[in-house]
Amino acid sequence: MIGTDGEAPRPSRRRLRHLLAPILLRGVLFVALWLVLAGPDPHTWWLAAAVILTTVYVSLRTVPVGSVRLRPAGLLRFIPFFLIYSLRGGVDVARRAIFQPDVSAAEYRTFEVRLAEGPPRTFFAMILGLLPGTLTARISGARIEIHTLDASATPDEALRRVERRVADVFGGSME
Repeated sequence: MIGTDGEAPRPSRRRLRHLLAPILLRGVLFVALWLVLAGPDPHTWWLAAAVILTTVYVSLRTVPVGSVRLRPAGLLRFIPFFLIYSLRGGVDVARRAIFQPDVSAAEYRTFEVRLAEGPPRTFFAMILGLLPGTLTARISGARIEIHTLDASATPDEALRRVERRVADVFGGSME
């Protein structure tokens, strides 16, 4: 890349751009998340600024730049899947709470994950709550213990479908 003076940018400028891009990207994403969750209330922006700056800092410390590769196309395909399953899961749990308060069909089951260790597996465990009546209870290596409100409502087929979607987001990282 050629600068305005006709010379290549100095390494320090390149490094600065390399550091600022992820900070700005994460900042924009966290601002958008804040707006979705809290709304555009100007009285909360002082709190929003503190929370967003802290969150960007913690995210950079816990998930360093370049440590996770996401596939944009996989992420775009995941968004409608996430929204549909979030709605289904919420409706199912509300229906159960109102019409079937008996939780005698609840059980724990173990699921063997094929996703690579690290962010793909952690992300999978976090989003299992999308499936109606499911919640991750414990993670031990490639085994995830899942609490289900109804064992028949969460077959392995549904869990594998979510696993494939997560693998698509992370570039097909299956073991």
